[in-house]
Amino acid sequence: MQQPSLYSHFASKQAIYDAMFKQAWQALDDTRAWSLTCLPSPALADRHRRHYFDFAVATCRGTS
Repeated sequence: MQQPSLYSHFASKQAIYDAMFKQAWQALDDTRAWSLTCLPSPALADRHRRHYFDFAVATCRGTS
């Protein structure tokens, strides 16, 4: 994709970053909502930490 066509969708580089972070946080929220329905309450804190780590690693590898 060329820069002019990219900026026809976004006003600035910051707007591109904002859209990327919004998409990543939405994906995390979507998967976290599912995981909360599957776990007992005492395990939630540990599960949240593990879930975030797994999500971050998968996202970096492009497998999320």
